[in-house]
Amino acid sequence: MWPMSEKVKYSLVEAIKSNGIFEGTKIYTHVNLSVVAKNGPKKNATKVLVFAELLHVGDRPNAMALTSFHLLDEKKQLAGCRHLAQNSFGNKDKDMNHCYACTDVIKHPDGARYKAGHFVAMSYYYED
Repeated sequence: MWPMSEKVKYSLVEAIKSNGIFEGTKIYTHVNLSVVAKNGPKKNATKVLVFAELLHVGDRPNAMALTSFHLLDEKKQLAGCRHLAQNSFGNKDKDMNHCYACTDVIKHPDGARYKAGHFVAMSYYYED
């Protein structure tokens, strides 16, 4: 049995899709990745889909802090909800369970597990 005190390390297989999110004065990125375990009970198993949220920090373009990293269960992953955004704006128009900044191509965990993308207003997020 794998000791719980040992952290599993992952190796990146590929970055699949990402989305930049401007929220107030902060810039976040939501990204889906394929990874494989480098150690632990699932070492060298099939690749796994991951959701990561990065916060851009400092003035360097590639300076980022990881704010969320979650392995996605096929049955529990949620799609981005940009297509459900509404014509409203305000702090009260937040849905902390879903992401309205990403399209349905980017898969997410439950909204409580990441910081950005919760404003329901369609005009809040930059459209690419």
